[in-house]
Amino acid sequence: MRKHGYQLGRLLALLALAATACAGPASPPPREPSAVPRAADASSPPAPEPAAAASAPAASPPPTVRLAQVEPGMVVGLIPIRAGAERGLFAEEGIELEFTSIPRGDTRTAALASGNAQIMLGSAEDVVRAGEQDIHLPIVAALLNGTTYNVVAQPRFRTLPELRGETIGLVDLTSGSSVILFEMMRANGLELNRDYQALVVGGASERATALRAGAVSATTLPMPDSTRLFDEGYSNLGDSIDYVKEFQNSPLAVRADWAAQNHSVLVRYLRAYLRTLDWVHSQKDEFVPIAARLLGFEPRYAAIGWDTYAGRGIWPRDGRPTIPGMAKVIDILAGQGTFGGSPAPPPDKYFELSYLEEALRSLGR
Repeated sequence: MRKHGYQLGRLLALLALAATACAGPASPPPREPSAVPRAADASSPPAPEPAAAASAPAASPPPTVRLAQVEPGMVVGLIPIRAGAERGLFAEEGIELEFTSIPRGDTRTAALASGNAQIMLGSAEDVVRAGEQDIHLPIVAALLNGTTYNVVAQPRFRTLPELRGETIGLVDLTSGSSVILFEMMRANGLELNRDYQALVVGGASERATALRAGAVSATTLPMPDSTRLFDEGYSNLGDSIDYVKEFQNSPLAVRADWAAQNHSVLVRYLRAYLRTLDWVHSQKDEFVPIAARLLGFEPRYAAIGWDTYAGRGIWPRDGRPTIPGMAKVIDILAGQGTFGGSPAPPPDKYFELSYLEEALRSLGR
């Protein structure tokens, strides 16, 4: 426990140092959420489950285990797991999920590394940075194998180069949407702190609010959150897919020691997750109203989101992350000096897919 505390301290110190070095104009730090309630670890594995069709639950409900999951926030791209829980697919596998939205990547990582959460839906960059500090948070599955970010700007702007000298709202300085923005701006000859400033605002809803209030000139938003702003008259300055073709976005990570001690529970979670992905892809008419209700907006926007994420194959039906997407993440981090003078690691270093493969086999896939 002392070793984990020391490693966690090193990680948070490094992230704080990076934020200080890269930050734009001073702004109040985001309000930290209260600690995620610790869910009890399950150390007694249930009896082996028989193979079943992808849409079928276990033959009889196993003992219920409560797991705490942290995630960036409430957007269509990230909503399938919550929707699957609403649909009862996790309960059928004996998994009760408690969700906590935490926009900041370093805070999500801290919750997972400390044991206050058992599942992290976050960013591959945070997993890699933790690994470089000997904090092992392996990726066991993926939710988004690609990006759908748009740079949304005040109506007076028409191109990315016009943002020279302006302030752009970000979730933080290290996570996926921010990393993608930096790549898009760099492709247009603009560098952070030299040509534009960054203001850490928070999650997608907070960034949209900051844009509407005029606090920032532009921000990144995923579809269909960006579509809603375009309908209000804000400008679309670029789609991330035109700049970054491959990117491992929003993987599911766990603590390595917790996974080893709770093997069967993690496999049950992943069974429910795979069944959720199958349901999301095949039952649009059921998914859309549930997603719209959870997100609190019109069903037509949830439908646009489904068309985007399912249509582009960004929600992986088999739950697997991609090697090219992870290679791109590592390439970007290497350019930022994350690995010092050492060679960049292979992209599969951070994957532990044996639990997913077991879940797939148990579903006859």
